[in-house]
Amino acid sequence: MNHNKIDWYYIICTTVVAFLLGTILHFVYDWTGGNQIVGLFCPVNESIWEHLKLILYPVLILWLVTLRRNTMNPPFLFANRMSACLISILIGMVTTASLYYLFHGGFRITLLILDLLFYAIGLFLGQLHASILTFHRVIPKWIGIVCLIGILALVGIFAYCTFYPLELPIFKETIVVIPVNS
Repeated sequence: MNHNKIDWYYIICTTVVAFLLGTILHFVYDWTGGNQIVGLFCPVNESIWEHLKLILYPVLILWLVTLRRNTMNPPFLFANRMSACLISILIGMVTTASLYYLFHGGFRITLLILDLLFYAIGLFLGQLHASILTFHRVIPKWIGIVCLIGILALVGIFAYCTFYPLELPIFKETIVVIPVNS
């Protein structure tokens, strides 16, 4: 692979797979009758925080599943993989939440199709930036370890906040009321 070339096929495929996986995960908690173990990985309510799990776990799964993908030059090593995974998760979360709050809070626009679009954009930008920042360079091993710790910390924080949500707006359920004309 050329050092300056972006692997668009990989980025688009992983974005689509993460989107589909996240869409399925959105419903699994309800399908299991509210199983608490499942709730660690799937949204347990309609808060923005809980929906960020739909970025965290699909992206984490994708990066772990593609762990053996070493077709790059230089080889895509552990540190690259962990760095890319954390970058993708964080950019996806920040982008999705920012767009959500901009349109819902700033413009008072509430449309499910926009929420899905924001989710797709967040996933795409996360994968794109992870690719740009990590695919074509050798990342030092210590950065990979720090990123792995960051990923584990995120998983732990999400697990903790599933059972003990903070008193912040991002943890409050957002219920969309659709007016019905009589």
